[in-house]
Amino acid sequence: MKKVFKWIGLAMLLMVVGFYIWAEALVPVMPEAEATMASTDSYEYIDNGYLYYKPIKNDLKISIIIYPGARVEADSYGVIGAKLAEMGYHVYMPRFFADIAFFGINKAETIMAEQAWCDTWYIGGHSLGGVAASNYLAGNLDEFEGLILFASYPAGEDDLSDSGIRCLSIYGEFDGLATVEEIEVNKKLLPIDTAYHMIEGGNHGYFGYYGDQSGDGTATITRQAQQEEIVGVIDEWIKK
Repeated sequence: MKKVFKWIGLAMLLMVVGFYIWAEALVPVMPEAEATMASTDSYEYIDNGYLYYKPIKNDLKISIIIYPGARVEADSYGVIGAKLAEMGYHVYMPRFFADIAFFGINKAETIMAEQAWCDTWYIGGHSLGGVAASNYLAGNLDEFEGLILFASYPAGEDDLSDSGIRCLSIYGEFDGLATVEEIEVNKKLLPIDTAYHMIEGGNHGYFGYYGDQSGDGTATITRQAQQEEIVGVIDEWIKK
């Protein structure tokens, strides 16, 4: 019996070690995103345990929380955060254990409590981060003005079709991980008046600034072009 427990213990240890090795095997943050982690004359960069891009000019008093995709560091979305802050939005990107948003779905609550001055909130996320954001939103509908999905859709148990919440779904034409077909099939989980925007030539990885992801499609536009289209669509939709 002692040998059985010994082997069970060894197996559990290997699982834990394996998980931490996997947790460290992140896609790398690209220099363009790293460059946004410093204040400019347009926004202040603050690290509160979450990334905070605080507008200096044209402050719209509107806050956006963005959950990163699985296995992708929050820092990788810094270009989107910086560009939105330059437009006047307060942007927050929480960090998660092992860079998986489901290990801290309620982090939006902490951010909102610390930034209690704001009464206009949007939440969203990329890929699995969008699934996690949808889950948090589903239990806190009264706290938010809307949901912004990047190559994502809610899980079936978080059906938002009758929620009355404003939703924006942005996705890429050549996304190999959240395909156009999957976006279409899961439209039933979002309100009928959800705004959809397909980025022609876009893919999954270009929603951030990080390395290649296995299974993704090949974009026919530049990462910069996709990022500029993303922030332009968000700005236009919020201001409608």
